[in-house]
Amino acid sequence: MTQRLTAAKGSIAVNAALLALKAGVSIATGSIGLLAETLHSGLDLVASTLAYVGIKKAMEPADDNHPYGHYRFENLSALAQVILIGLTALFVFWETAQHLLKPEPIQQAPLGIAVLLVSLACAWATAKWLDKVAKVEHSAALESDAYHFTTDTYASIAVLIGIAASMAGFPMADPMAAIAVGVVMLHGSVKLAKKSLLVLTDSVPDSDCLRQIQKLLKKDARVTSFHKLRARQSGARVFVDLHMRLAPRTSLDAAHLISHEVKAAIIKALPEVEDVHIHLEPEPKAETRMKKTRAEGKTKMEKAAGKKKK
Repeated sequence: MTQRLTAAKGSIAVNAALLALKAGVSIATGSIGLLAETLHSGLDLVASTLAYVGIKKAMEPADDNHPYGHYRFENLSALAQVILIGLTALFVFWETAQHLLKPEPIQQAPLGIAVLLVSLACAWATAKWLDKVAKVEHSAALESDAYHFTTDTYASIAVLIGIAASMAGFPMADPMAAIAVGVVMLHGSVKLAKKSLLVLTDSVPDSDCLRQIQKLLKKDARVTSFHKLRARQSGARVFVDLHMRLAPRTSLDAAHLISHEVKAAIIKALPEVEDVHIHLEPEPKAETRMKKTRAEGKTKMEKAAGKKKK
């Protein structure tokens, strides 16, 4: 978790530096493409801050109001980022429409290109770093943040092409590059929104998680069968429920111990699993025998009661 917070802080620092750099150069050059990139970086700074807040909140222990923890604050922060991306993309489209009607030449284009090259290198390196930490920590917030930086690299390439084309005598290329930036932002927002909403609506986590749990259960000779294996995700954590059957005549103490050992084995194999709720059941044959025994006992009691009445 400390590594996750460190990555979030690093993301904020990189975005703040890129925002300041792009803002100054976009004013100096008058490039609408660079203005779109500046807005994109401003959004990224807000997104990184939201990611940090979400991760920080998710670290808080469970309480009476949140007995399952605060993990979904990460997903809520990702959803807030999506809304900001969409709104900023719409603003970019509106601003670009004005410049398409009255395209203006770019001033100090070489300076703009130099800044974009620096931004491209920083965004690419930061995206790789955040993505690596996100996979290790299973962090939805950092994964979203990494995607922001990835879209930054694509956007910077689009604006570079636009400025270069404008220098070559095609002034319409700059606003067209800004449109490309807006499209990239909208595409990213849809992708992130889908992922966040799936978690917030209790969708099943990736199928590999359930497959690994199934393998562990099948390997354990004490588990005769299992069913109703379910899992749901909350932030970076996964909660698992399952019904497990044991051999007939397994004592309550032994069944309790086996369930705890199975739970520990699942959590050890899958570090992202927060808790495993196991419902123990008898095997169907044993269950049938128990019902038969109860029915026979009930019949005997009824006969005994009838004799007493006589």
